Amino acid sequence: MDYYLARQQRLYSRLEHRLQQQHPQLRLARQQTALFRLQQRLGEAMETRLRQATRQQDRLSHRLNAQQPQQRLFDAQKQLQSWHYRLQQSMTKQLSTSKQHFGQLVAQLEGVSPLATLARGFSVTTDTAGQVVKKTAQLQSGDLLRTRLDDGWVESQVTQLLPEKKAPPQNRLLTLPVSSHFYT
Repeated sequence: MDYYLARQQRLYSRLEHRLQQQHPQLRLARQQTALFRLQQRLGEAMETRLRQATRQQDRLSHRLNAQQPQQRLFDAQKQLQSWHYRLQQSMTKQLSTSKQHFGQLVAQLEGVSPLATLARGFSVTTDTAGQVVKKTAQLQSGDLLRTRLDDGWVESQVTQLLPEKKAPPQNRLLTLPVSSHFYT
């Protein structure tokens, strides 16, 4: 009989438990919880759908604005102005760099210019064939010479050759006692 009683007691416990599960307040609490969860999911779904619709509307508005020729023309004009400004800046910089480089080249050229050498007191003497005279061995008595100075030309005739002996290089100018004509 204990067995029968224990079995009946288990059956009674299960039925009581099922009855408690079926209790209206418990069922109401479960349904309220389920309703709350469904409301949350619905709210989240509505927000997601609203965000998607807003994004789609923004994309469509942007596409519509992009199709308008006035906006495209305005954008192209802005781009053209930007390129024009950049081109001007580049050309100005290139011109400045070129001017500076040209100035440096002019300074170098003036440093090696024969005219600058003449201005420092030197001269250039040529024979009748136009060859530069560098040594007395190139000349003979009676040769006609033309000497370029800073401010003009001198024509002269060799009357005497005086080769210089190896002496200190103080005065290496050739002194020619000749009659001269000065031209400017």
